[in-house]
Amino acid sequence: MKTILFLFCIFYGFIQTSFGQDSGIPSNLKHKFSTKKYTTKNGLSQNTIWHIFQDQQGFMWFASGDGLNRYDGKTFKHFTHDPNNINSLGSNYLRQIYQTKNGILWFGSKNKGITSYNPKTGQFKQFAPQKNNPHSLTGKKIQCISEDKSGNLWVGTSEGLNKLTYSTQDPDSIIIHPIVSDTSDHQSISDNDILSLYQDSQGIFWVGTAKGLHRLIDHETSIPRFKRYPLISQRNQQVSHITSIYEDKQNRLWIGSAFGIGVLNRETGKYIIDNKNKDLLVRSILQDQDGIVWVGTSQGLYWFDELAKTFIRFKDETSFIQNTYETGVMSLYEDRSGAFWVGTLGKGVYLIDRKSRKFSLYQPTLKNKQGQTISITSWHILQGDSANLWIRTIDNHLVKYNYHTEQVKLLKHDPQNLQSLSNDKVNVLYKDSKGRIWVGTYDGLNLLDQEKGFVKRYYPTQNKNNIITKVFEDSERNLLVCINAQWIYKLNTITDTFEKHLQLPKIKNKHPLLNTISVHADGKFWMGARDGLLVFNPNNQQYQMYNNTTGLKSNSVLDIYQAKSGQIWLTTYGGGLSKVIIKQDSTLSFIHYGKLEGLMNEFVYGILEDTQGNLWMSQEKGISKFNPITKKFTNYTIKDGIQDGEFNQDSFAKGKNGALFFGGSEGINAFYPEKITNNNFVPPIILTDFQIFNKSVSKQQANSLFQGTINYTKKITLTYEQAKAFSFEFVALNYINSISNRYKVKLVGYDKNWRNLGFRNFVSYTNIPPNTYTLKVLGANNDGIWNTQGLNITIVILPAWWQTWWFKIGWISTTVLLLVVFYRVRVASIKRQKRILEQKVVDRTREVVVQKKAITERNKEIITQNEELRQQQDEIMAQRDAIELQNNTLSIQNKRINQSIRSAKTIQEAILPFEVRMKKTLGEYFVIYQPRDIVSGDFYWLGEVQNKRIVAVIDCTGHGVPGAFMSMVGFTMLNEIINTKQVSDPSDILEQLRQDIRYYLRQDETGGRNGMDVVLVTLENLDSEQVRVSFAGAKRPLWYIQQNSTATEFIKGSSVSIGIIYEEQRSIQTHTFICPRKTLLYLGTDGFTDQNNIHRKKIGNQKLMKMLYLYRDLPLSQQKQALEKMLHEHIEGTEQRDDILFLGFKL
Repeated sequence: MKTILFLFCIFYGFIQTSFGQDSGIPSNLKHKFSTKKYTTKNGLSQNTIWHIFQDQQGFMWFASGDGLNRYDGKTFKHFTHDPNNINSLGSNYLRQIYQTKNGILWFGSKNKGITSYNPKTGQFKQFAPQKNNPHSLTGKKIQCISEDKSGNLWVGTSEGLNKLTYSTQDPDSIIIHPIVSDTSDHQSISDNDILSLYQDSQGIFWVGTAKGLHRLIDHETSIPRFKRYPLISQRNQQVSHITSIYEDKQNRLWIGSAFGIGVLNRETGKYIIDNKNKDLLVRSILQDQDGIVWVGTSQGLYWFDELAKTFIRFKDETSFIQNTYETGVMSLYEDRSGAFWVGTLGKGVYLIDRKSRKFSLYQPTLKNKQGQTISITSWHILQGDSANLWIRTIDNHLVKYNYHTEQVKLLKHDPQNLQSLSNDKVNVLYKDSKGRIWVGTYDGLNLLDQEKGFVKRYYPTQNKNNIITKVFEDSERNLLVCINAQWIYKLNTITDTFEKHLQLPKIKNKHPLLNTISVHADGKFWMGARDGLLVFNPNNQQYQMYNNTTGLKSNSVLDIYQAKSGQIWLTTYGGGLSKVIIKQDSTLSFIHYGKLEGLMNEFVYGILEDTQGNLWMSQEKGISKFNPITKKFTNYTIKDGIQDGEFNQDSFAKGKNGALFFGGSEGINAFYPEKITNNNFVPPIILTDFQIFNKSVSKQQANSLFQGTINYTKKITLTYEQAKAFSFEFVALNYINSISNRYKVKLVGYDKNWRNLGFRNFVSYTNIPPNTYTLKVLGANNDGIWNTQGLNITIVILPAWWQTWWFKIGWISTTVLLLVVFYRVRVASIKRQKRILEQKVVDRTREVVVQKKAITERNKEIITQNEELRQQQDEIMAQRDAIELQNNTLSIQNKRINQSIRSAKTIQEAILPFEVRMKKTLGEYFVIYQPRDIVSGDFYWLGEVQNKRIVAVIDCTGHGVPGAFMSMVGFTMLNEIINTKQVSDPSDILEQLRQDIRYYLRQDETGGRNGMDVVLVTLENLDSEQVRVSFAGAKRPLWYIQQNSTATEFIKGSSVSIGIIYEEQRSIQTHTFICPRKTLLYLGTDGFTDQNNIHRKKIGNQKLMKMLYLYRDLPLSQQKQALEKMLHEHIEGTEQRDDILFLGFKL
């Protein structure tokens, strides 16, 4: 009776949850999951996925109506039926996948029986119905496969059940035992249409048919015996067509049918069905690692709400919901890493990622006056009561947002209601030590009554100038407000009015612009200003000012935070995180933490502290956690669920329950620090491909190189020729954000150190000498959890025939024999030569006596000549001294000239845009700037006019000093044309520059040909997704790469050089086109492409464009390094022939 009551309560409990049926998402997934869709566009052979399975190695398998798909997180591999090969897949129309304990995979088809596959050998074996063969399958349509605890394989078809066993005489031989319905035997199966098979935790084997549910009670007899379970719903209707059977962790046996889903009491046979979803056709049931029961149905994906005791349709805010509603769900699977896979009818397969998004993202919206929905960008956040957040928006409005119900309320000023806000424009929010929320506006201060929803107004001054810029408390918990960034007023709790307290100090005769202000225990005011850190003592009106000249890395201090330990921390705009050190004399010093120490970037907005003492801080593109003890940073980006936008100053808050909130341009990220965990799944590392000379080895080649399939290979043997160029491809089988899997590789015996491949999953080797090596591959998942055991492959490289032992022995023997013969011949030759030499000695002695007399006479002549030479030497020495004096004079003059040119270089570099300005205007960019001489004829220009960003790269005539002078002329003229005259069209700018050059250099009078080649673009933001690009070029092109580009594209510049006079009329044209964000643009002079190598061969435009496309996915800083490396290797052995300037940036 108790059991029946328990089962009844499963579906009829009255407990309600905060996420009811309208939510559609389990509470642990709300705002914390993402979906990824795989279709034929991504490599699937078909978009209908009947079954999903992960094998023992970790590969994902997908059964479709057009072949078999195996996925490794990078690519899909297809297996299809070959009618000319009996050992291929039996059919392309597959419905079922199963792997038995011995590792054999089984694939059930709709029309040709079942096929086994040995992943170690790569061999398929087909099993199909055969007429007049009592030991063949009962039917060709396979509907379910399962293995029992005894190792028997059960196969359900539309025409009966089959038990497959291995032969005792031949372990590789399969014996099929057909089982069909017998109407005269009540212990046989009731119907031959077998729809589902399942073995529960008690070892009970269940069979679902078109006519009901069965339990196997005896399979050792020649005819297996079954017990029938008639399932009757609460409405006294018999449930048939048992399509799915599943036991969850609570030992509930779920029975899915064509008429809904329910739970079976195995002891009593009582079946309790979910009447709210009684018309659903259930196709798959699964309980995930978090204990949620999921059901795939003809009407979509459902999950079981344990509190509401019913199944709820899963509602994803992405396009996933429409797809599953339209066609329904065919299959469900959760892999070992926790990735949740959903196979659909005609819409592909979905991966629901519940691991990589560690941060919830709330995106509150409002309706504008036109009725359009607009996103709320938060500039200040406070945690209110319950689940309410108070938000100051980017346009200074006050919004109340409930992150449980996601309701948004805008608070406005109402002139007829004194309990409304004193002004619509909100400057600051503050929550005091008593939990009260204060709102500072452009006209007065407001105390919010959170429960009743009205405010109490305060006007600290008697005049109309009540602009509240800051609200804070002193060390005694008195409430203070800052008026107009000048005066501090204090709340008198007795009179409930504000009194003037003190005036803020002036710095260089003006009040500082404050970002933040707080009062510490000693009563001192700590103020973060745009000009630095100000520590003010109100008792003696003395202050200390700290900026980048007195220890701070950046002048703009955004937040001052005192940790629970008492340590004071500063966040700065451009200077990262700073730790404050208070010296004995009360002065301050600072320890800075930036990119070099592990910070993501150095524009840090605010700090929140968790219960473990870790500091969490928002930055421009992410959130960082800092452990003050270990001094280690952990950075989180968009792949972790961080919003794809910038965070904002003051937009951070800590909830009562420890939740942290950080707001930005794309919403509010929320999280519990203690729940931020990594994906701890250790991915198996599998070899997926082996190539020789960049070609995958064929099956014929594989047989001579290794045994079995490449995935199970432990040893590869190569010849000397094959070892000249070979490659390995491998994969870490983690499917959660798999593009972030990382790899390291080392060929032990050849590589001295590990090669860090980053996200690349292949490695190549060339000309490896003969020996035995071990290839070690380590892989990490998306959160950097490494498989330290990794993959180990023995690589044997055989020697060439001339390197073998038998060749060496033969070569040595032949050499010794030749040496002996040579020795004997040589001795005989030497004796013969000795006799000849002795005779020659006698003859030469006679000649020597005659020559001695001649030499004596010659010596006398030489002595006379030596005396003459000595006199000439003295004259030469005198001339040398004169030349040295002249050289010294020339060296001094040359040094002065070089100093002048270096000074000119400093002046020239000063006109170039600074890095901070380039980064602010262009975002991610790089510049390669290499003058041939000290100064350069190339320069680049950056400006903004009429909401357009303008970028130009200019190549002036000549190089060195003449080119530098010409670049100064060009820079001045561009400033005049763009900044002064406000010309913004690229062709108009260049035509004006063309006229000015001719005029100021008097080209028409002198016939001079000094000028410049220019590439110039203007950038105009259309919206958050698109940018209008306008380009004009004088002899120079524009290169660009969009995300879907198959090669580097370019627009040719006009055939006009600035400053050159042409006989025929020529003009410069503007090319305008729309680019999506993340498009890469490249501008450059001809110095890069025209640079020759030692063979006088130029780099050329084609090679440059190929390299740009090859490097397109690298960060721009790495693209710069790759291009500089290519240029250095090309120029090695020769000299730079021209100035080089090349600029790249991302929209």
